[in-house]
Amino acid sequence: MKLNVGCGHDIKKGWVNLDVKKRKGVDVVHNLEKYPYPFEDNKFNLILADNVLEHLDDTIGCMNELHRILKPGGKLILKFPYFQHPNAWVDPTHKKCLTVGTFRYFVRKKRKLINGKYVHNPVDKQRLFTKLEYKYHPTWVGYIVYPFIKWLRHFCDILILNVEVRLTK
Repeated sequence: MKLNVGCGHDIKKGWVNLDVKKRKGVDVVHNLEKYPYPFEDNKFNLILADNVLEHLDDTIGCMNELHRILKPGGKLILKFPYFQHPNAWVDPTHKKCLTVGTFRYFVRKKRKLINGKYVHNPVDKQRLFTKLEYKYHPTWVGYIVYPFIKWLRHFCDILILNVEVRLTK
């Protein structure tokens, strides 16, 4: 099963479409800031949250719930505005900006070998996912220019519009 979290008007056929507002095509109406979410554990193979998390106060609570309802080996795809693009700050409903680094917090780290023993970090209990992948989505101008100046990315942040993060449970 696939879940489209915070779908708004982007209704996907063959998916469970969840939104805070009841509209045509929305299957489940639920506020993402209210826990638990109305799904059983390990229900979905794929969860998409496209431009959703920047609108929520509690990123950690949301991530915990998305992890709970994601099947082992399942994928969580998060899309959000690139924090250095002006559009990330224009929308007054955005409560925060996110980075790829925000989601590294939720990925388990390999244990360290010290004196022949693996040392377990107690913070790892908060690390929910096993793998993080990401890519940048340029603006239309960026699609033309970005491949030629990729090495200048830090100087051309205006060319990047959105970031996509993929986490594996």
